Amino acid sequence: MPFCLSCKLTFQITAADLEFYSQVGPTIEGVTYSVPPPTLCPDCRFRRRLSFRNERSLYRRQSSLSGKNLISIFAPDSPYQVYDRDEWWSDAWDPTSFGRPFDFNRNLATQIIDLALAVPHPNLYNTNAENSSFTNYALNIKNCYLVFGMSDSEDCLYGRFVRQSRDAVDCLSILRCELCYEAIGCESCYECRFIMNSRFCQGCNFVEDCESCTDCLVCYGLKQKQYYVGNEFVGKERYQQLLKELMPLSSENFAELAAQLSALKQKLHQLISHIYQSEDCTGDTIYNSHNCQSCFDINDCEESKFLCYTPKGIRSYDCTFNAPGGVRFCYEVCSSMGEDCLGTFLNWNGTNVYYSMECDSCRDIFGCVGLKKRQYCILNKQYDRQSYFTLLPQIIDHLRQTKEWGEFFDPSVSMFAYNETVAQENYPLSAAAASALGWRWRAEESITPAAVPNDSDVAICKSSHAPFKIIPQERTFYEKMGLPLPALSPNERHQSRLLRRGARRMIFPATH
Repeated sequence: MPFCLSCKLTFQITAADLEFYSQVGPTIEGVTYSVPPPTLCPDCRFRRRLSFRNERSLYRRQSSLSGKNLISIFAPDSPYQVYDRDEWWSDAWDPTSFGRPFDFNRNLATQIIDLALAVPHPNLYNTNAENSSFTNYALNIKNCYLVFGMSDSEDCLYGRFVRQSRDAVDCLSILRCELCYEAIGCESCYECRFIMNSRFCQGCNFVEDCESCTDCLVCYGLKQKQYYVGNEFVGKERYQQLLKELMPLSSENFAELAAQLSALKQKLHQLISHIYQSEDCTGDTIYNSHNCQSCFDINDCEESKFLCYTPKGIRSYDCTFNAPGGVRFCYEVCSSMGEDCLGTFLNWNGTNVYYSMECDSCRDIFGCVGLKKRQYCILNKQYDRQSYFTLLPQIIDHLRQTKEWGEFFDPSVSMFAYNETVAQENYPLSAAAASALGWRWRAEESITPAAVPNDSDVAICKSSHAPFKIIPQERTFYEKMGLPLPALSPNERHQSRLLRRGARRMIFPATH
């Protein structure tokens, strides 16, 4: 087994993997320019992709075009040009005006860095976000606040990977949920509090690994049950009496119920993975998928490996955050949707797109930044079809010599400091460790909820002692759901959810 060039651990490359690597890559005049086997283990490849995705670090800055005040994932002292989203999508500028010829005396990474410094970037990666300024990586949302990686949802606060949901607060990785609080890895749940890895539940509180349950309290591993407490049937009258005594929840009985659930779990057999309506799959939180290995938070995927937060992934490897459109025959992409793509970050609806960032509805492009509806471009320079396909094989041969072909960009190419990105959550480093690897680190803090102009009260986090806001929409939700005001800041609550769910790791257990 090969050794990872980063962590030095061995990892497995199967015959099926080698077949995939031999087939992925552009095909020009009948010749497929396949990629070599990876030099990093699945975990280190995953970390490398995550180091490009800044979700939660928000700053105040001005538009480089108009001077308009913005909320942005780019810090005010960032060297990058940043436009308001509407300005970025407008015809006020031409991405190809920044085009330049490929320099065969330099590696691709340095040329991409130079191009990214010249081309403007959108302040946030949102589309159709109504009354939802403090969100990022969001599509078709309304009245949402501090939710990241979400789509087709309304009135949701403080969460990640929230899809097709309403009135959900402090949730992680949920689908089609409504009136839920502190839900993790849940699907189609209604009016539930503190619920994890559960589906089709209603009116449940402090339950985990339950399915199709109604009116259950402090339960684990139940299916199609009603009026259960501590995994024992108590009947409707007794259940309603217990719930009446508990509600509204206080901070004290909230902690007591969580402790009771934890104690109950220790007595029972616990699931190590949550895989539903799927076959031949390994990983966790997998829905309606077939033959997907070491995958997490996926649905409707087939014949894929090392996917995370991805719907509709078909015959793809090492793809992360690819909602809502998914990927087909893609390799080493992050926050992208498309077909036959390699080494992309924020490539939306692309086909045959290679080593490009922030490109939309493009095909047959290489090493580009910020292009929209373009074809036959290299480093943002426009070519005709014949010139493009003549030059591309020469560039691939050059990348083979520089050992960049088939590898995702190094974190040093990222537009963000390591600790601004999702990589720090899954693979935490110290400032010194990041610096030793040649990766940037940002000491200055991003804005916190306390800095958001609002008339609501300010609370002090009991863990970090940082001030944070309780916004009116949030207060209304707590009152409706009979919940106490939070004692921890949104960031601390987010970290707590990540710990409860457990870190995502891409290495097969057999390799340890």
